[in-house]
Amino acid sequence: MKKLILLAFVALMGAAACADKGDTFYITEGAQTQTATITVNANEWEWFDNGEQAFYRVEKSAPIITNNVFRNGMVQMYFSFTDGGLQVQQPLPFVSWIAYGDIIYSETIDFDFWQGNVMIYYKISDFIPFDNGPGSLSFRLVVVH
Repeated sequence: MKKLILLAFVALMGAAACADKGDTFYITEGAQTQTATITVNANEWEWFDNGEQAFYRVEKSAPIITNNVFRNGMVQMYFSFTDGGLQVQQPLPFVSWIAYGDIIYSETIDFDFWQGNVMIYYKISDFIPFDNGPGSLSFRLVVVH
């Protein structure tokens, strides 16, 4: 009898946990995908340092991020690079560990977006800027709406 009561209680709690909490879900048939290539030239990176955070950043225009995409769609960005002669795309955030002599640090490439624009961040774990910045990098932006 105790097992039956416990089973009923677990089922009731599971049903309560799945109850509608005011979220709205949409199923969209025939979603459309758009892509854009974004190239960041070496001289476009800006070093940002406010004493608490330090990283490179660049703001780029992204007209495919419309108000509809921003409100109802999905945005994803990929870091595009060549590895051993093979063209590779890595979804952001991209995290890599690098050994420079005896020093090991990480680099992270990430982004955020708003209508019509993306901000790409290149973060280094030691917060020390490179002599020439991250260099020229290429990205693929994908929106689904």
